[in-house]
Amino acid sequence: MSCSLISGGTSSDPQVQEMERRVEEQKRIVDELELRAKSENQELKARQLRLKAAKNDAKSRNI
Repeated sequence: MSCSLISGGTSSDPQVQEMERRVEEQKRIVDELELRAKSENQELKARQLRLKAAKNDAKSRNI
């Protein structure tokens, strides 16, 4: 392995290029999944707040 590969350079070796492409694709997929998970978590928190508000409202009407 050449020094340029170790320091982050690119290779003309097709196998190395394919591995780099797969790594970049997997990084992209992970990034998308992390963003989706954050969005889902925010939606969950919003639903929990609405549920809490609904419970408080129901409780105040029963008093």
